[in-house]
Amino acid sequence: MGKPSNRKKPDRKFQRPDKRSAGQQKKRNGIKKVFSLTEQADSAGRQSAGTGGVVTLDHVTLDLPGGPVIQVHSPRMRGVVDTFLKNTSSVQTGFRSILQGPGGGFQGDMNAIVIAHIEGDICTAAIAATNSHRWFIHSTRPGSLQSVLDLVPPNIIPRRIGGEAAIIKEAIDHTRFKNLEMDNLLECTHLVLGNFDFPVGPGGHHRLARTNDVPRLDEYAIEFEKEVGYPAPTDWRNLIAENRIMLNVVEGTVASVAIRKAETLDHILIEGVYTFKPFRRRGLAKKLVAALARQGVGKSQSAVTVVGRDNRPMLSLLDYLQFTPTADYNIVTFFSP
Repeated sequence: MGKPSNRKKPDRKFQRPDKRSAGQQKKRNGIKKVFSLTEQADSAGRQSAGTGGVVTLDHVTLDLPGGPVIQVHSPRMRGVVDTFLKNTSSVQTGFRSILQGPGGGFQGDMNAIVIAHIEGDICTAAIAATNSHRWFIHSTRPGSLQSVLDLVPPNIIPRRIGGEAAIIKEAIDHTRFKNLEMDNLLECTHLVLGNFDFPVGPGGHHRLARTNDVPRLDEYAIEFEKEVGYPAPTDWRNLIAENRIMLNVVEGTVASVAIRKAETLDHILIEGVYTFKPFRRRGLAKKLVAALARQGVGKSQSAVTVVGRDNRPMLSLLDYLQFTPTADYNIVTFFSP
């Protein structure tokens, strides 16, 4: 578990072939391109690729000015950002799952506002802001991330930001964060599982969560945040319906929890691994992580996870299961406004 936080307070662009001259094409770079959250097909993309429009998320209306920083909600532009993330970062499973949508393939609505710095078909920075006020950030060119952050409306406020350590540091130095009081900075390690051939051992039995497990899951959420320093996913209804919560049960009591949260075409993200204190040191979490990881084997998906660098027990467990560290990752949380 990571360091507990020291709280000071209670707490799409689709284009037809472009036959215009080079000079006319250059002029197009300044056009504002804003797309709706419900855009799904080529026809919708072409209809929306104009110079106006707004996007609303969680009662926040977004209307960006012109320039290379654009709103991304068409499958084409989502694909541009997804390729950028895939080619430049191995730690953006959460971000890529937002872009690809349920089941992958860039179909369906995106439950997030995504803004990217794109000129032509080249993306150099992007952020995703979800309904739960959780942000994902990535960039590859100095200054590009600043351009994106300059245009995010001030009423879209993050409560949690995740990404590679150096990029998070660049982001929170931006002036838009100066008036937000930081709650906690959790230094993490991002790991990926490359081998499924490992022993698990005995200890209880695991099963998927059911609706009658919600009271125990509520207890888990409280204890998890207390020890780890940031909240576990708590949208129980959706997670249970999608078979994403794995439990280990000992003598009728839920002893350990793990969640398969984000999913892309090639990765699944395991989050919220936690064992209640009376049931620790029995290998229960190993069984859960192994069970969740195996859910991706048939789809050729690798399991990835993010763990606090001070969480020695969990790092030891992941080492045992042959997870390999790939990058330093930071999670910043802010006091709720």
